[in-house]
Amino acid sequence: MYENARVLLKSSNKLDFRKAYDDLGYIESINPNYKNAQKLMDDAQFKGTDFVNVYAVNETDMIIPKQLQNDLLDFSTYGLNDKWTVYHNVRQKNINYDYSMILNFREIHISPEQIKEKEFVKEKEIKDGFKMLLDSRGKPVKDSLGRPVKVENFKKITIKIFEFRQFKAW
Repeated sequence: MYENARVLLKSSNKLDFRKAYDDLGYIESINPNYKNAQKLMDDAQFKGTDFVNVYAVNETDMIIPKQLQNDLLDFSTYGLNDKWTVYHNVRQKNINYDYSMILNFREIHISPEQIKEKEFVKEKEIKDGFKMLLDSRGKPVKDSLGRPVKVENFKKITIKIFEFRQFKAW
């Protein structure tokens, strides 16, 4: 299988490179680090990959901010790249592109901004140290050993929260 994969790598057919990749992957699964199989797999994957150059054309009669155009052309966010196809919106050196794709932007609809505002109140009792326990006459209560009795002091805390959510659809 190893020799067959080496022969397939000398081909000029992408399907042969992919077959060589699969053969080398099988070799790696049964005999890891066999000769230079991993390097040959990397070569086979590169040679078997279809590279697509994507170019955008603005036909909207609108000025599209460069950042928006870059975001629209960021194919990594769309999950389009796969094992054998890679999309580039900027041409890379040392890569021969198999396909070119032109995206014509004819209309871009920008929705109005949405702001949702929400207000809510939360209350909680929290421990705020200790205080002396007092009797009905305002004198400290003492335990059987004559020490003043301390009890936990609680305070009620109230907070008003304003939550703002902003949405912008492109």
